[in-house]
Amino acid sequence: MKIKLARNKKGSLRIKKPKDLGLFADFLETDVNENSEYCQDILTAIANIDKCPFPNHQENLCGNVYELIIRHSQALLLNLHDENIAPARIKLKELSALLKAWQKEIKAKD
Repeated sequence: MKIKLARNKKGSLRIKKPKDLGLFADFLETDVNENSEYCQDILTAIANIDKCPFPNHQENLCGNVYELIIRHSQALLLNLHDENIAPARIKLKELSALLKAWQKEIKAKD
């Protein structure tokens, strides 16, 4: 997956590529935003899932808009305020790559 991030005119971090991330793009832009610690918390949860021997174990993280449910093979994203929005799924490897790129951009601004 090719990842391209940029800042808009207001200086907010945005995802340019891939364009088909939907809820995950919004999740990064709203719940994670410029919070490098929250980004690291999610990366740590992914690492914990990878190490866990129990196949049904999951990690749940709640933000302002979304709940992120991390399972062994994928992450599920649920909108906390609108049950009519369908959940989104992403492979953990792809989510991890997105978060690392996002965190790198946050730290580059500092």
